[in-house]
Amino acid sequence: MMPILVVVAFILYFLHLKSKEQRIQTFWWFLIVVIMSVFVFAPLMRYWISRPDLFGYRAFSRLGSVETELPGPALQIFASNLYKGLLMFNWDDGEIWVHSVTHRPALDLITAALFLLGVVFLIVRYIRQRDWRDLLLLVSIPVLIMPSVLSLAYPGENPALNRAGGASIPAILIAALALEGLVTSFGSSMKRQVIAYSLVGVLFISSAYSNFDLVFRQFYAQYASGAWNTSEIGRVISDFRDKYGQTDTVWIVPYPYWVDTRLPGVWAGIPDRDFALFPEFLSDSLAFPAPKMFIYWNVDTETERILRELYPNGEVSRYTSAFPNKDFFIFLVEE
Repeated sequence: MMPILVVVAFILYFLHLKSKEQRIQTFWWFLIVVIMSVFVFAPLMRYWISRPDLFGYRAFSRLGSVETELPGPALQIFASNLYKGLLMFNWDDGEIWVHSVTHRPALDLITAALFLLGVVFLIVRYIRQRDWRDLLLLVSIPVLIMPSVLSLAYPGENPALNRAGGASIPAILIAALALEGLVTSFGSSMKRQVIAYSLVGVLFISSAYSNFDLVFRQFYAQYASGAWNTSEIGRVISDFRDKYGQTDTVWIVPYPYWVDTRLPGVWAGIPDRDFALFPEFLSDSLAFPAPKMFIYWNVDTETERILRELYPNGEVSRYTSAFPNKDFFIFLVEE
């Protein structure tokens, strides 16, 4: 959304100019920016021309009915998404657990409060001073959250902090302006400044502790409980390689809603292999010499039954995960 924000900034600046000469000069500046942007965009434009079907597929799959029909009137969904998007900073950041602590403000409590004060401060200051920069900061928030808001086909994906990440910059700037205004309001005397900067120190330490807790405790616990333990499976594959010198006879048996069978290989330093071997093809492993190792989900009794029939001398062990309810089985064939 940055190109759109640049256009918005130009329009706001242009409308606030008073002289004709300044407006003409600004127009030529904007034209130079456009020309330079075309050069920067040229490689991406080349791909756009070559593969127009793929260039905007992901965006249009969210914006329109490319993958699924809209769940309601487009304008109504847009209004609802915009409302939720604007509230994410200090109320509810949505339900996407892979990049946020769900259903809490996207900002920590102190920064969220300062952000709200900053919005009020900018509105009042713009009414008084008519500075286009104040208006730009306010307008940049809804503009930069549009990649999240425009998820009309999947409104449950809004708010999405990854798509609205650009808005974090003006949001922090607005909070900082509120803090600066708070400090200035104490006055210029030495005693008042000591009180003001002491307050800033307390707020900074509290905010830092809150963010540390959010990232390294709350988010970690939430992510660990939601994500599959592919790193542990990768460690098992690495141990097999260290012992037997190869991983060609290591397979992961897929199970619905279990691990992505490509990821353990990444953890094991083998990013170019998918370790999947579906239950109906387990007999194909008979063509390979031992040792062999099969990894499967702890409720997949059918896979265990097939493996015991194919390899009566195989040994089964349960890997106890460091994360609750994520144990898996290892079926080892050594001869």
